[in-house]
Amino acid sequence: MSRQDILCTLSSVFEEVLGRPVELTETTTAGDVDGWDSLAQVMLVVASEDEFDVRFESSELADAQNVGDFITLVERKLSRAAAGSAAPG
Repeated sequence: MSRQDILCTLSSVFEEVLGRPVELTETTTAGDVDGWDSLAQVMLVVASEDEFDVRFESSELADAQNVGDFITLVERKLSRAAAGSAAPG
């Protein structure tokens, strides 16, 4: 999944959680989006975990300063999941 694919999927997640379309870029932060408060943050993380079928540690999330950082985190999680499923069982 490309960074652009992840960004498009996140846009859909944001729209679902916030109830309206949100124009996301890699530099978007919580301060740039009306309604992206601490409660929305939790809901966005849970919805993203469900959408991408991954789980995030709170320490990983604390390092994400913008949407681009979150995309990088999703990429890492997806790549680890793919590597784990490719391992002989």
